[in-house]
Amino acid sequence: MQVFDMAPIESKAMWWVIAIIVVVVVAAALVLVLSRAPRFEVSAEGLRISGNLFGRMIPAAELRVDAARIVDFAKSPELRPKWRTIGLGLPGYKAGWFRLYDGEKALVFLSDAKPAVYIPTSAGYGVLISPRDPAGLLSSLQAVTH
Repeated sequence: MQVFDMAPIESKAMWWVIAIIVVVVVAAALVLVLSRAPRFEVSAEGLRISGNLFGRMIPAAELRVDAARIVDFAKSPELRPKWRTIGLGLPGYKAGWFRLYDGEKALVFLSDAKPAVYIPTSAGYGVLISPRDPAGLLSSLQAVTH
């Protein structure tokens, strides 16, 4: 029996393999960072969304709490996210900037949990979130802004 080894791999092919591995690792890391479950903190300063790349502090003066409400997407389909502009859309989890079915721009942090809380702002976008206690979050917002 005779055994023949393969000719050496050209360095150009190895660079492609390395590049593909780097892209896969970076993509996986990005998905892990984006899919972290955010926290919603209500204070006199406003609504702080933390623990996610798209988190931010929304000042109380920008929150239109009088128009905020708990939504059931079966009854308010116009508030469902339609187009993701930048963010993450996985089965059961959406985070980032979306366009809603009614055309409004919205900062979205939704899980499959129902219902959600919709909070319009005076800054030209809405906030659509899935807190564990929707009624409690809405009640806290109303208490600190009135």
